[in-house]
Amino acid sequence: MAKRAEGRHKPHLGLVGKAADLSAANALLKHEVQERKRAEEALEQSETRFRNAFDFAAIGMAIVSPEGKWLQVNRALCEIVGYPAVELQLLTFQDITYPNDLEADLGYVEQLLRGEIRAYQMEKRYPHKSGHVVWVLLSVTLVRKTDGTPLHFISQIQDITQRKQAERALFESEARFRDLTALSSDWYWEQDENYRFTSISGISQYHLEHRRNLSLGKARWEVDTLHPLDGDWGGHKAMLERRESFHDVVLTYLSKTNETGYMSVSGKPVFDEAGNFKGYRGTGRDITEQKQAEQAIRIHATQQSLIASFGQKALASSDLDELIARSVKVVGEGLAVAFCSVLQLDKDRHSFILKGKAGEA
Repeated sequence: MAKRAEGRHKPHLGLVGKAADLSAANALLKHEVQERKRAEEALEQSETRFRNAFDFAAIGMAIVSPEGKWLQVNRALCEIVGYPAVELQLLTFQDITYPNDLEADLGYVEQLLRGEIRAYQMEKRYPHKSGHVVWVLLSVTLVRKTDGTPLHFISQIQDITQRKQAERALFESEARFRDLTALSSDWYWEQDENYRFTSISGISQYHLEHRRNLSLGKARWEVDTLHPLDGDWGGHKAMLERRESFHDVVLTYLSKTNETGYMSVSGKPVFDEAGNFKGYRGTGRDITEQKQAEQAIRIHATQQSLIASFGQKALASSDLDELIARSVKVVGEGLAVAFCSVLQLDKDRHSFILKGKAGEA
């Protein structure tokens, strides 16, 4: 009886073992399902974050096929180029790239596809749908499949039109300044906070190299051949210390041939954004010919005045020799010459007779 009872319990133990195996398998399957569900949720969350980052980015973003077709575009890109998404996705980036920029863009694309570069960035232009040109900063990377073949490009497009317009305006402003400087002066100069020349440039080559070689790294009063026409450097230094602008200050200089020349300089102080003094900048003109012309006019006027005065005195004077002697002295002083004389041809017209002189020859 005992043997038969023992035999009847063996099938029951086998069923228990199978039930345990089935329970373990169910638990493992449940765990795998839970893990897959968590992975799917994580993937969905990641894709949601990507879509949100893509769709609501402040700059233009796009996914582009290896052939250049717009696969996915965000709102910012549509606003930049003026095309709705449905229209843009019917085009390629080649279709809306400014013709002069297309060759460079395609060159970078080829390098990406060949694996020669990992990414590229360039400034380029898109013709807006309404007709005007938009400048952008384009950044592109390439995503590949697991086997290494190209999948798609990810492009970031930042609108830099305002910056380019500002750069253009600055360039044009500087060009106008250069043109006006060239028309109104012979050279342009800059000084640091210690009044030392840091730059001298301009269109006048007559003495520009000479001035540059003598002046760079020095203050104006440290240039041996440069002096104020009137007074000394004290007044000019005081004006600079007060950070005042100055206009048409006349200086004398010695040329390469040691001849006296004249220049007129104007300048204004320069400050940084914080209001700190950074130096001076200004312009200069060579006015030697002007000064020589003014001097010639003064001499001519003096001559005319002295001649008229001499004639009147000659008519009223009884001593012509004394009148000549006094007149020669006045003429010499009036013309600022070192020596002046009056000679009279003798009766035989063979020689001259000295009638009066002033100074020593």
